[in-house]
Amino acid sequence: MKWVVVGLGVVAVAGAVWVLFPTEENRILSRLESLAEAASLEPDPSPIVRAARGARIAAYFTEGARIDLGAPFRAIEGRDALTGLLAALRVPDDGINVTFFDATVTFDRRMLIASGRLSARATSCSSAGEEIYAARLLDVALRQIDGDWLVEDLRVVP
Repeated sequence: MKWVVVGLGVVAVAGAVWVLFPTEENRILSRLESLAEAASLEPDPSPIVRAARGARIAAYFTEGARIDLGAPFRAIEGRDALTGLLAALRVPDDGINVTFFDATVTFDRRMLIASGRLSARATSCSSAGEEIYAARLLDVALRQIDGDWLVEDLRVVP
């Protein structure tokens, strides 16, 4: 009977650890969800607000990040180029809602890198009904820098 109680205690502690301390893959997926929230944009004609928005989103990427989202966007390289693109981007009057779904990520503990695939969708925020601006299947590579997971490569799957 004593061993049954000890076994149940070990299972309960292991379950609590699993719930309270997420796996690295779950931390990465959470970071990607946070990126999608940051990339969901309200319209704002102010150049200062657009520049701040660009800097906020670019903070999710490494200095030398490579990003290719496909047409109508051009491929860019580097956080500064991304910030410039986002500062110049005009958001439709209804705003843009970005969601990532069906995301899978694998993590390499030795090299502190992760790679994965996710589906992304950009839709309008209109109350009149959802309009899909773009839907893409993306490959993503991330690198852990100072404890944060930053996107190093984001590109459309051909």
